[in-house]
Formats: sequence, C-alpha cells, structure tokens
Amino acid sequence: MTLKSDPTTYEAFRTEWVSEIEDAPNTVEKGRQFAIKLAGDWLDVDPNEDDFHYVDGSGDGGIDIAYLHRSPSDNTELSPEIDNAEKEGDTWYLFQSKYGTAIQGSDVIVREAKKVFATLFGDRKVSNDAADVVERLQNFMRQRSDGRDRLVLVIASVDPLDEKQSAQLDEVRQHGRDLMSKRGPTFDVESATVHRIFEISNERDQAQNRIVLELPGQFSELAPDAQVGTVSLFDLYEFLKAYRTKSGELDRLYEKNVRRWLGMTKSQKVNWGITKTLNENPNRFGLYNNGITFVADAFKQTGSSNVWTISNPYVVNGCQTTRTLFGVADPRLDGGTGDDDERDAWKLQLQDSSLVVKVVTIDDPKELLNITRFTNSQSAVRDRDLVSLDKHYNRWQVEMSYRHVRYLEIQRGGWNSRKGFEKQHPDASPRFTAVSGAREIKANDMLKLFGAAWLGYAGSAARRSEDFIPSPMGEDAPGNAGRVFRKIVALEDFSADDLLAADHLFAWGKQERFGGRGVGISRSYTRYLFYYTYVQLLRTILATNSSPETVPTHVITQATLRLAKSDGFSDLCRTACQVIDGYVNDDPNAPIFNDPGYLEAGTVEVFFKSERLDSTNIQTKAPNYINALGQTTAGMAISFGGQPTIMDGYREALTDLLV
Repeated sequence: MTLKSDPTTYEAFRTEWVSEIEDAPNTVEKGRQFAIKLAGDWLDVDPNEDDFHYVDGSGDGGIDIAYLHRSPSDNTELSPEIDNAEKEGDTWYLFQSKYGTAIQGSDVIVREAKKVFATLFGDRKVSNDAADVVERLQNFMRQRSDGRDRLVLVIASVDPLDEKQSAQLDEVRQHGRDLMSKRGPTFDVESATVHRIFEISNERDQAQNRIVLELPGQFSELAPDAQVGTVSLFDLYEFLKAYRTKSGELDRLYEKNVRRWLGMTKSQKVNWGITKTLNENPNRFGLYNNGITFVADAFKQTGSSNVWTISNPYVVNGCQTTRTLFGVADPRLDGGTGDDDERDAWKLQLQDSSLVVKVVTIDDPKELLNITRFTNSQSAVRDRDLVSLDKHYNRWQVEMSYRHVRYLEIQRGGWNSRKGFEKQHPDASPRFTAVSGAREIKANDMLKLFGAAWLGYAGSAARRSEDFIPSPMGEDAPGNAGRVFRKIVALEDFSADDLLAADHLFAWGKQERFGGRGVGISRSYTRYLFYYTYVQLLRTILATNSSPETVPTHVITQATLRLAKSDGFSDLCRTACQVIDGYVNDDPNAPIFNDPGYLEAGTVEVFFKSERLDSTNIQTKAPNYINALGQTTAGMAISFGGQPTIMDGYREALTDLLV
C-alpha cells in the first residue's frame, strides 16, 4: 500500500497550492508569498535557511527571491581534502515572481529580466532591503571561477510557459550570456512552475503534457522493447537544448536517475576527463565513453530512416556524460551568431563524433527502478525526489496514516496533491484534512532531525542533507552519502512513531524560530544543537540506573510522544533553550567563543556546520557546552524547600519508561 500517488487533477492541485496565497491582503503580498513558497518547493529547501533571501516591497531591482546554493566543497575548512583549484562552483538562483496576470504581456519576461541585469550592473537604484543582496551578487560576479559558478534567473509562474514565453527565455539567456561573458559566473535562465511541482508529486502518464522530441541516429533492435545505436555529439547536444526549451529545465531529464550533476572540476575526475576530451579531442570521445541509456514511453522512426521520435525521455545512465556535454557545448555553440572559425571547427568535430545510445521503452515502475539502479555506474549523488521509491519511506507513510492519521510527505507537492484529492473525494479515507491543524510531516526533514538529536549528528545535519537520506547506490555510495540513513533503518524499532516525535520537536523549535533568519546567533545557527540538547536532557531524566547514552532511541520517542500531550514537553524544550542561550549569544564573552572547536573553525557558521558538534567530538570540541548542559541537569535535580525536584516530576510521569 502507498499513499504517494493519489490521483488528482492539476486544476485541483493548483487550487489547493495557491489557497494560502489567495488569502494574502493585496497583490504585492500575494506575489511575495508565491515566490517564497514556489522557490522553496522548486529548490526543495527551507525558506528559513540563511542563504535564502527575499526582498519586500518596491525597489527590489527585479529580484524577489535570491538563494545561494553552496557546493559541498565550497568551504576548504569543511572539506580540507579539496583545494581551491578543485572546488565545485556555487549557484545563485534569482527568482522573479509572476503570479496570476503578472506573467501576461508580449515581452514581460524580457522586460523584467532587463531590470535584473540593470540591477546587477549597478544601473538601477534599489531599496535598502535589496542593497545587501545586490552587493553579495556583485561580489559573486567579480570572483574568478573559470566557469564553475553559476547565476540562474528563474521565472516563477503558476502555469507552464507558452511557446512565445519560452522563446523569450532563450532571448534572455543569450542576452545574459553576452553580458556575463567577461565575468566570473556562467549565466542561465529557467522556468519554475506550480505545474512542475504537480508533475513531481504525481506518478502519471499525462499524454497531453508528453514531451516528444526528435533524436537523429542510426539504431537497430536490441530487444523487443529496446534499441541501440549511435548519435553524434552535436545531435545529442541539440536534443538536450531542445529538451530544455520544451520542459523549462534540463534537470528534469534526470529525475529517474541521479538528478544532481556532479560538476566539471578536478575533484570529479570522470567529469573532468569528459570535459578535457570534449575540449581538446572530441573525435575520441566515443571511444572513451560507455554510452548512455534512455527510458521512454515510445521510440519510433519518422519518415527519415535516421530520425527517431522519443516520448517522455529520461536519462537513467549517463547523467554525468550528457550534463557535462551540455555544460561544455552550450556556452561555446550558443554564445553568439558572429563568425568564429575556432567554434565552427569544433562544431564539425562534434558532428563527426558519435556516442553509443540505448533507448528502452518501459512502463513498469519496478523494472524502471531496476534499470535506473543497475545501469547507473556513475558516482551518484542523492536525489531527494527518488526517495519516494524507497521501501522504508512507503512503509512509514502507511504507518503514519493508520497509527496517527497524519500525512507523511515523501515526495515534493504530495500534501497539496492529497488535499486536492480529498476535496474531490469527500468519502476518501483516511481523511487527513479533517484532523485539527492538519499539515504535512516532511519525511526527509524528520530523518535529518532524528539523526541529529537521537543519534547525535547535530553538526553533520547542519552541514549537509545527503548523509540522512538513502543513496540510490546503497552501500556502494561514495563518501558519507546515506551513512546516517543506514544507521536509522538498522534500528530494530524505528517507525512512524519516531518521525512523529521528531515532528513535535520540529514544530516547537520552529515556533521559537530556531534556524530562522535575523534572530541572532543563539537561534540562527543552533537549530540542530537545540534538538540534540532536548534529547540529552531527556536521556538524563530517563536514565536512573544506567548511563544516559544507553537509553534506547525508541524509549526517547515514546517519552516524547507522551510528554507532547502535556505541558511537560514545552517545559523541557524551554529548558533546552536555556542551555543554548547560556552557551551561545551575541555577547563576545559567551562560552562558545572559548571552546576549542570554535577557535579551530574561526566562525560561528563553520563551527555549527561541522562534525565538531557530533556526539563523537562534542566533549573535546565544545566542553563549555557540555558544562552548560551538565549545570542545567544538575539544577533539575535540586530540591527547593523539600519540594520534589523537576527531575522527579518528569520521572513520575514517565515511570514505566525509566531505564
């Protein structure tokens, strides 16, 4: 049983998705809320992150949302094994909100994009709210990155762009590249829509929205449902370019594979080699490469024997090959229309060079998963959209449904899809929207919280997400990908109860703005340390005849679920806040600033986003925190006037769970 593919129409999904936005008091506020929500869903990030910036009101310079996606190796202190020459690039996403009728107009996309360009080059006056973001962007543009860094303008709308609007995207892309040609980052433009979120949240075959493209090549039958052949590198590039134009984003092509591209740096040796061969010796490329594999709804010959049509294609093996080819070819071949002998000669080499391509037509989801995993030989990075295929996620979703009548979202947009479905089907069961204060529980976020608090990976959780979700490569995943997730699923008693307990802690912390922006360092950077502190306090309460570290995770979970029904939960959370506030605050003499881990890190941000705050290191790297925690637990055991201690009160409520 699974709840992830509730059938609903796009119209119902769209109505539900924008319902909160429509309640906004005015057009400006509607546009602002739309930009924040869509950017968060499209990027799959928390809008409260420090790198998520939005500007209110007029004078925004055409930039409604700016988000900096930092590469995993953008901090040499966090990744000392990678030197500056090998770092992957960072990406700034600049969102323009086009809610409702704002997208209408013959040249609105081009006109609004020019506002952004004028802002970036200092030719447009902006408000004080926008000035900080613009300064960050201008500094980013001045940095030399050899094409590693990217600046992406994102047009955010409800419905997909029409043909004329897509053509405007191409015009803006070309104009932006001309302007940025002598600056650090590579420029691109993409389309983000509510319709795209709907597509991600529903496994369906929507013939009316099927992407059908031509792919020239020489193919022969490998099996009744498979063809194998060769395609020139130039034709493959043209195919990728056409796909981006039609879909609005190239990354959609990799959703059945590993969506995130690994980059073209020396630290990614395969892609670095692909790049070097493409630039210097493309006619040898096919000899050095194992080829790529597509899955598609259909693959048929056209009237020409060497031209085929492919419907709803996805790359399941060859993400790094195709994405690197596009990253090398697009700036060189789509960078202008003037005479360029070197470019023309290189283009001829691409036309004379071929790559082996397999195309499999398939509609069985299980077989698709097998093809995706077994043909993918790249060094895969996680795909947050693919976790919905994981058996554990599906089991937890069903458990959450029948145990707690709560909706566990395991795929972006799933909650909005479910709400739309329940409106269309009043007799639907279970009925999540009938529960008081109904909202989704995000599986990925709760796994990260559980790993940080219950298992003690507070620093790692603040640093990266890939450790806490399954890697498509399983045990063969490189580095730390999926390492904490594997520890979680190895727990004998882990269930939806643990995710619900984590959600109680998440909701309380969000209310107190842990992880929020502009709330001081005692809240901005300490979200995961707060979760960890709560669990450490609870461990001490529960451990009466043993060491707190030996208290089983399921006992902590059951204690949290019980406390959540009383004031005791908020009281314990507030006690955890006192530990945090005493340890880290804006006072230059705060205990944190004398801890060895902070002195090594040099900044608060790096300190909290490092393994120094994982339980294996926290004793030696943050002894002042350990002292603050110890003083607080000692205070909970002190009796005043012969009255029961705070510790006694908790233990009386949790008697049968004491260890």
